[in-house]
Amino acid sequence: MTVDELVAVLKRSHLPTILVEGDDDVMVYRQIEKQLGSRKVNFQPCGGRNTLLKLFERRHEFAHLKVHFIADKDMWVFKGVPNQYATISFTNGYSIENDLYSDGFKRLDGLLDADELAHKQELLSNVVEWFASEVEKYLQNGAEMQLAEVNLLSVKIMEKSKNHFTSSFLNERNFKKPTLKEIELVQEANYKRLRGKYLFEIYIKIFEYYRKVKDVKAVTYHKSQLMDICYREGIHNTIDATCMQKIMYEIKTIFGL
Repeated sequence: MTVDELVAVLKRSHLPTILVEGDDDVMVYRQIEKQLGSRKVNFQPCGGRNTLLKLFERRHEFAHLKVHFIADKDMWVFKGVPNQYATISFTNGYSIENDLYSDGFKRLDGLLDADELAHKQELLSNVVEWFASEVEKYLQNGAEMQLAEVNLLSVKIMEKSKNHFTSSFLNERNFKKPTLKEIELVQEANYKRLRGKYLFEIYIKIFEYYRKVKDVKAVTYHKSQLMDICYREGIHNTIDATCMQKIMYEIKTIFGL
């Protein structure tokens, strides 16, 4: 729906509503919705971050409705959230995928054997190095990063049997080797500043290529399954305060549930 259409829907609504970005977010928040109980809070996807921010700027048009906004930080994870959006709840890391990964990466790694873990580490190191180079350019001149077009499962970007980017891709992106400091900035806190989609694409690449090469009947996992594993690990953790538990607590507090 367009911004105008969403505003019209919200004007007619009386159910407390949480506005989230898109499909991947909804996968997570629908789980939270179930745990909160039927029809206590409605989660409304906006179709993207820009649409959500435009709705936030027009929230006076549906002021009768109790609403809350949740969004990914994206590149604001490096520069900080602008003051005008201070009342929006943003992810701890780059995106909801990063928060899920932070909660459940040990479980995900437990799905891999020793060889697959070695592939994962090599893939991760190469992705971090390239991404750090992109971040450096962004921080220096504010250049648009155009990350939506970069999918690690594309053979034009990374060959199926390889753990590194193709030369043509790196040349197209004007890759320059980043400093150790820039790499560490992306790596720290369980890669919270690395674009979260890449974390899950690394696992999928391992399952879809390395594991299936060994055995076509081997158990593999899709992104939605991996995200579900991380969500359950986070929400049911009884030892540490997790990202998913913090989201749940915040929602309950805001809506008095």
